[in-house]
Amino acid sequence: MKNLLVSASCALSLVCFAADKPVEKSGDKSASAKPSWSQKMQELSQAMSDLLPELTSQKPTTSPKTIAKIKAATAKLQGLAHTINLADGKPSPTPPDEDPSIAFLSALFEREIKHANASLNSGNLEYAKGSLRVITNYCIACHTRTDQGPNFPAFPMPANTAKLPRLEKAQLYAATRQFDRAAKEFEGVISDSAYAKKNQLDWGRAVRQAFTIAVRVKKDPNLAMDIVNKVEKLRPVPPLFKEYVPAWKESIQQWKDEKTKDFTTEAEMYAEAQRLLAAATKLQKYPLDHSADILFLRISMVSHAILAKYPKGAHASEAFYFAGQAYDLLDDHLASPLPEMYYEACIRNTPHTEVASQCYKKYEANVNFGYTGSGGTSIPEDLKELLSELKGLATSTDKSGKTDKKTES
Repeated sequence: MKNLLVSASCALSLVCFAADKPVEKSGDKSASAKPSWSQKMQELSQAMSDLLPELTSQKPTTSPKTIAKIKAATAKLQGLAHTINLADGKPSPTPPDEDPSIAFLSALFEREIKHANASLNSGNLEYAKGSLRVITNYCIACHTRTDQGPNFPAFPMPANTAKLPRLEKAQLYAATRQFDRAAKEFEGVISDSAYAKKNQLDWGRAVRQAFTIAVRVKKDPNLAMDIVNKVEKLRPVPPLFKEYVPAWKESIQQWKDEKTKDFTTEAEMYAEAQRLLAAATKLQKYPLDHSADILFLRISMVSHAILAKYPKGAHASEAFYFAGQAYDLLDDHLASPLPEMYYEACIRNTPHTEVASQCYKKYEANVNFGYTGSGGTSIPEDLKELLSELKGLATSTDKSGKTDKKTES
């Protein structure tokens, strides 16, 4: 079930703060007076590398020494997460680009660690360990938005990271921008038929995260094809994913056959996102059909490129809309409010427009889906108020009742 959408909305009200901050530049004296974004990232990488090996055991942790180490490391991680949360309006290191996604993800990252820390302090150690094991997903989501940023071939890691399970090791490498090492570990997980049979969902996450590196970080259809070939060689391919494999392969082949394109303007990026979305929509048979994973990874990459370079451009709202649709499929739909954050940003960015209306429909559908169970639909009152506010912003002010066309910003 979706949680904390109202809290996410509060963070969104400050997204403009994050987008208005100048991008960090070398030689900027004001930036050098305080720790840079890169320095904070390295501190976070070290803190996570120290913490995650302590969480590997599936058995209850009883050692006072280990418990104390987990608590201390989590408290340190929460402090670091707070310093990079761009969505709370406080001074913070300048991010590497202007994509508002950084603010969304930094807010979710801090939120998750706060919950884990609260669970630790209330004695719910095992629940906290489970929460902490997945925090790398927020780092991966941020670091793999596009091909921009450094790739660290051999970031120094503590010796005890060797005992991490292969999937968690791959995710830690990806979270710390060691993409080549991450890809190798992901491919090891993908090729393990015994693991695939026993852990279908985690195996599927490994495939998706390997594709993410190939598509958005490396922009390499050949690497993506290598991944799908490894999937095909499994005997058997996990039943939950078998039906998607031919479509993945076809999408990658079509990508390989395309001429290399270098998009230099917002209009060109927008047209490409539209083209890819039309293809993805045609391919999907139902909303959560992962046959279109490759196409939606490419859509998200172009959307992030628009938001990074033109956060207040003519097509920023459409980029939010495209990103929301991509993450509806690519994100952990039942656990994260990330798609709704994109839809809400779209509505607030250009209220009373056609694209705002489209974003509201997606937002409302997700909320209804998330809060519907065997007993019917039960939406909390504060979220009903937020829905009412967003509906008002999305509705046309045209007295004729017609929805306005998208306004150019």
